[in-house]
Amino acid sequence: MNKKHINELALEKIARTKELKLNHVDLRGLGLTELPKELLEITHIRSLALSSNKLTDLSMLKHFSHIKKLSITHNQIEDISVLHNFHKLKYFFAANNKIKDVNGLSGLKKLKKVVLNTNHIEDISPLRETKEIVFLDLTFNKIVDFTPVKKLPKLAWLSLAENPIDMEKAKYLRKERPLIYFYRLDYIRSAILCEL
Repeated sequence: MNKKHINELALEKIARTKELKLNHVDLRGLGLTELPKELLEITHIRSLALSSNKLTDLSMLKHFSHIKKLSITHNQIEDISVLHNFHKLKYFFAANNKIKDVNGLSGLKKLKKVVLNTNHIEDISPLRETKEIVFLDLTFNKIVDFTPVKKLPKLAWLSLAENPIDMEKAKYLRKERPLIYFYRLDYIRSAILCEL
């Protein structure tokens, strides 16, 4: 698929969303290297799918702070600080990127489901202020200190698998928070809790 064809597909989807006043636009898998400026014509949307592209910069999203669902999985994103004002964001999917810093998520009071597996995250302390999180996937990162998750009162599903955490210390977390389902520590089909 050449760049012109990719851009045409993206522009068609954006135009259709604008014309029909849809609340969602799906720009997944188009090979985008940057966000089309035409996105600014549909700032009313509530859900944006940008997964499986080649994006590195999300700064244009500052105009979409009312979004409830954002998917940026399988890109090359390092910086998610633009999300710090996304106070309506409930679902955030950002697996398989290059994210190191989760400060952009700190204090997002409506955030319920967060998928950040396969990134470069070391410090999850900013998540302490996201009290509504129910589902948190941090598999395949570089997290050593998992104690900030103790501050998440509604957390029901957690994966810290494939991180350099001390599993003996993790067992104490299970004793402190017995209702949390720990992926790869508990035997249950994770699909049951996939859609919260």
